[in-house]
Amino acid sequence: MDLKRKISVFSLLLIVMAFIPAIIVCRDNQRFDSTADNSNDEIIALAAELCEDDFCDEAVKAMVILANTDYPTVKASDNNSYNEYYLLAKHYYNSNRELYIQKGGSKMYIPYAESSNGATVSNEKYPYLIPTASPWDCLDPDYEKNSVCAGVSLRGVDYLCRRGFSAEEALLHYLTGFEIKA
Repeated sequence: MDLKRKISVFSLLLIVMAFIPAIIVCRDNQRFDSTADNSNDEIIALAAELCEDDFCDEAVKAMVILANTDYPTVKASDNNSYNEYYLLAKHYYNSNRELYIQKGGSKMYIPYAESSNGATVSNEKYPYLIPTASPWDCLDPDYEKNSVCAGVSLRGVDYLCRRGFSAEEALLHYLTGFEIKA
């Protein structure tokens, strides 16, 4: 990567980080206005940060849908693979920019974790989520027996996508009763 591109990516990352304090505002059962003025670059950057080091393309698409749904409450991470996934996330955002997850006609915050200990859990903060089996999380080399996940297992989505699920099917496996809409 040439120096000019590195500086551009670094500058974008600094801009995103400047907005993190405002982005991390989350209320229980928060519903979102689907007409909110979402910054395309911020959504793309957040989706890229959700990607782990070896996510497949379809899982990256799922992260774009998740980031588009959770914006502006997605918490940025310290993921080193950000640069690698930014362009791919941008591609999927541009081709699927209207897709988001909803239940009962409304966008809702979707919690997530890197992986679960074999199943997602119910959580009083998110009563609209139903526990879901995720046994493939136990196959992950970084498996942690005590990990807890309410909502979506990011590694689980990648696992399902690698086995032929579409991004939408993988997300909906974890989100019983939800729909992905434009």
